Amino acid sequence: MSDTVENSRPNVGDANVVEEEIVHFEGEVARFNSGDIPAEKFQGFRLRQGVYGQRGGGGQMLRIKLPYGRIDAEQLEVIAGVGDDYAQGPAHVTTRQDFQYHFVQLEQMGDVMRDLAKADITTREACGNTVRNVTACHYAGVCSQELFDVTPYARMIHERFLRHQVTQNMPRKFKIALSGCDTDCAHTGIHDVGLIPAQKDGQYGFRLVVGGGLGSSPRVAHLFEEFVPVDEILPACEAMVRLFDLYGNRKQRSRARIKFLVERLGEDEFRRRYDEQRAKMVEEGVTFPTMPAPVPNTNVTPWPLVMPGTSGYDRWAATNVKPERNEGLSSVQLALTLGDLTTNQLRDLARLTRSYSSVGEMRLTVQQNMVFISVPNDRVRALYDELVIINLAESGAQHLTDVMSCPGAESCNLALTASRGMGTLLSTHMAANPDRYQDDGGARIKISGCPNSCGHHHIASMGFHGTAKKNDGHMAPFYEVHLGGRSGDGETIVASPTLRIPAQHGPKVVDALLDHYREQRQGGESFDAFVARHDKDHFKVLLESLTELPSYEVDPSYYQDLGADEDFALEDMGPGECAGGVLDLIEVGLKEARQQIAKSATNMEGGQTADAAANADDAVFSAAQALLVTEGVEAELVPEVVAEFTAKFVATGLMPATCATVFFALGRHASGSPDAAVVTAHLKAADDFVRLCETAYEGMGNDLRLTSPVDGGTATAAPDAPAAEAPAAVAATPDVATLDLKGVACPMNYVKTKLKLEMMPAGAELAVLLDDGEPIENVPRSVRNDGHEILSMDLLEGGQHHRIVIKKS
Repeated sequence: MSDTVENSRPNVGDANVVEEEIVHFEGEVARFNSGDIPAEKFQGFRLRQGVYGQRGGGGQMLRIKLPYGRIDAEQLEVIAGVGDDYAQGPAHVTTRQDFQYHFVQLEQMGDVMRDLAKADITTREACGNTVRNVTACHYAGVCSQELFDVTPYARMIHERFLRHQVTQNMPRKFKIALSGCDTDCAHTGIHDVGLIPAQKDGQYGFRLVVGGGLGSSPRVAHLFEEFVPVDEILPACEAMVRLFDLYGNRKQRSRARIKFLVERLGEDEFRRRYDEQRAKMVEEGVTFPTMPAPVPNTNVTPWPLVMPGTSGYDRWAATNVKPERNEGLSSVQLALTLGDLTTNQLRDLARLTRSYSSVGEMRLTVQQNMVFISVPNDRVRALYDELVIINLAESGAQHLTDVMSCPGAESCNLALTASRGMGTLLSTHMAANPDRYQDDGGARIKISGCPNSCGHHHIASMGFHGTAKKNDGHMAPFYEVHLGGRSGDGETIVASPTLRIPAQHGPKVVDALLDHYREQRQGGESFDAFVARHDKDHFKVLLESLTELPSYEVDPSYYQDLGADEDFALEDMGPGECAGGVLDLIEVGLKEARQQIAKSATNMEGGQTADAAANADDAVFSAAQALLVTEGVEAELVPEVVAEFTAKFVATGLMPATCATVFFALGRHASGSPDAAVVTAHLKAADDFVRLCETAYEGMGNDLRLTSPVDGGTATAAPDAPAAEAPAAVAATPDVATLDLKGVACPMNYVKTKLKLEMMPAGAELAVLLDDGEPIENVPRSVRNDGHEILSMDLLEGGQHHRIVIKKS
C-alpha cells in the first residue's frame, strides 16, 4: 500500500453552513422564478453556486468541484446518482479537474447539492468571479519525479479561499495550480498563480509564477519568486487575491484578469503593491494555519521510456501506466473519449477503485482523463481486462489520439461551433488506422468551440478554435488552426494561429501536418520542435489548399456543423452576458462610493478634515460614474461627469437639482485643514447623493433605465434620456445607420448599441462595427436576447473587426 498519499477528503464546509447555503439558494431561485430578482442580478449569485446557464434552454449546467481532482468510490457513486436522477447525458471531466452535468433543472439544484454534500462534495465557487477549483498534478503524492507531495498545500489553499469574503465578487475568476516537478502536469504557466516545488539552502518551498491565462488573449505566467518557503504560501496567495480584487479591471471584462493587471502596472509597481498587501495583512493581524512540513521524495527518478508492444494490452500499458515512487505500485490513467463517462461507467469505476486502488482513490486530470492511484503491479493486467469490458481501455492517454475538446455548441452559450463534433471526427478518423498515428512526435490535439480556449487549443501542438465564415449568403463552420503550443517540461509556449479551414477539413489538416513532419524532421526531432523551426508562412503554404470552401450549391454539407443535419447558423447561441457586465460596473461603482463614504466618516473621527472632504468627493464621483453607465457614458474627469450627470439626470427632472451642486460644495477646492462643521455638512450631502444614486439603481427595471423621479426629482413623465453620443460613424448606405464601436470594450459597446436602437423606429436596420474577441462574441447574443434580429455578421478585412447588421424589433 502507498505510504505517501494523504488519503482524506478536502473540507468543503461545516454541514450546518452548507445546509443554510442550500436553503438560501432555494429561496433565491424562488424569488427569481417569481420575478423578484432580474436575471442579470441572479446570474452572479447562481454562478457562485456552480450553476451555469447553457445553450438551448431546458436546464442548467452544473459544475461539481473536486479539489486537486481527488475522488473516492463513494463519491463516484453519489455523482453517478446525481446524473441518473437530475441530469441528461454523460458526466464530463473538465480541464479544471471538475465534473460537469448538463440539463439539470434549476428548481432541483438544491436537492442535487444536498445529495453531493452527503459525500463531502460541493459546487460552491466552481463558477463565477471567484477562486475556482484549485488544481494539482494528478500523480501528486505518488509520482517518482516529484520533489514532494503538493496535495496538502492544494488542500489548504482550497480550504482557505472557499467562502472567503474577499473572493465572492472579484473582477473575474482566479485560478491556482500546483505541480510536483518541472514536467508540470498541472500547467502552472497558464494560471493566475502557479506553484512548483523548489529547494533552497536545505529548505523546501515553492517557485511562484503569476499572470498566466488563456482566453482570447493568452499570456504565459512570469516568475515572481524563485523561492517561497512553505509557511508563506498561504499569505502569498492571499496577497495576490487581495491585490487582484482591489486593482483588477472591473470596467472592462475582457481586461479583467490578473495577467492584464501585471502588464498595466509593470513588474516593479505590481511587486510594490503585493508587498503592501502582505504588510497590510500583518497590520490587520490576519492569521494562517500552520502548514505541514514537506516530506521529500528521497529518490527522484524519471519515468522510464516504454516502447509500445503489439498486443492491445502492451500498447495500453506503454501509454497509460506509470510506475509510482513506492515500489510495486503504478498509476493507471484512463483515456476518456472527449472526457465523457456514463453513470454506469462511474459506478463501475467506484467498484474498481475499491478493488484495485490500494488507497481507494482516483484523480481527475486537467487532460480530461481519470487515474487510478496506487494499483499493485501484479494486478494491473486484471484491471485492464475489467476496463475492456466497460469500454474504458483505450490506449494513448495524453498522446495524439487522446483528443481534448470543450463542450462547444452542444451546450455552451459562448461557442460558435460544435467542437465535440470536431473531436469525434478526428478521433474516429485516427481510430480507423491506429498504426499511422503512433509516430506522432509527441503531438497533442486540443479543440475549443470559440476563441476562449476552454479546450486549451492555445497549448496544443495542433489546436483548433471554432469560428464561422459567410459565403454567398450561407454561413459555414470554420476552425482557426493553431500550431506549436505546449505546456510542460519547464516551459509554456502559446500556439501560433496559422489559417482558417472548413470544419470538414480537420482530418486532412492533421494528416498533412504529420506527413510533412515525418518527411522533413531532423533526427529525433519532436513535432513541436519541428514546428518551432519553421515560420508561420511555411505552414500556410502547406495547408493553403485546405482553406477552400465549395459553394453551397456544389456541396451543402460544408454549411452544416459537424454532427448536425441542418444548416449552420449562429442564431441559437445563448444570451450574452453584457447586461450582467453592465450591472457589475454599476454595482462596483456604488460599492466604491459607499466605501469612500465610510472612509470619510473615519477621517472625520480622526480629525483629518481634508482627507474626509477628498473621500466624500470621491464617493460622489464614483456614484455618478456608476449611474452614467446606464446612459452609455464613460467619463473619467470630474467636469465631464458633472456635465453628463446634470444633462442626463438633473436637467430631465429625474434627480433633484441639489445633485448638480454637491460636486462643488467643498471637495478638492479645500485647502489646509477645512472647518470640521463645513466638512461634516459636505459629507452629509455626499452621503445623500450616494443614497439617491443607490435608490435610482434599485428602481430601474431590467432595461436598466431610470424612468421615474427620485426623491425630489420633478419629472412628471418618464423622459427618454438622449442616447449617448456614439463614436464617429463610418460611411453607411442610405438605408442602414452605422455605429462604429471599434475600440469600445464590453459592456459599454452593448450599452451604446442598445441606446442607439432605442432612438430608432421598429424595423430599422443598424450596422455596428465591433472588435474581434469578446465584443463579437457577446454583443450579438445580448442584442438578440433583447428581441432584435441579427441579419448578418461579417468579418472585415484584416480579421480584427466585424460588421453586424441588426434589425430593430
